[in-house]
Amino acid sequence: MKNVFTTLLLALLITACSSDKVEQVEVETEQVTVNEFTDDQRQEITDYFLSDEEPTVLDATWTADKIFKIGVRDDGSRRDGFAEYACIEINDQFDAKEQGVWVQVIDYDKLMKTKEWVKLGEAHC
Repeated sequence: MKNVFTTLLLALLITACSSDKVEQVEVETEQVTVNEFTDDQRQEITDYFLSDEEPTVLDATWTADKIFKIGVRDDGSRRDGFAEYACIEINDQFDAKEQGVWVQVIDYDKLMKTKEWVKLGEAHC
């Protein structure tokens, strides 16, 4: 009787397992790196700061994926406030709150004369 019960149970399990339908679904995936700017986004930000919207800015460039340098004339004051303002503009105008940009304001004239990057101010966005 035990063998009959075991055989019946085994037959039911095999039937149940074989009747299950296995469905394969193809899923399209897109590889996105979190906290990354595209080259186009970096160029848009650079163009914005070089436009007439920002007359204080003499030059601007990305020296790394998340380091944005803005060249201005040294008026003797710290430019941390301007760097913070740049962060606000980058975050608001370009929806970059999660990007972790480091803005450095540099002495443009010193860079042109000596090729030395003299930092006048900075902010982490």
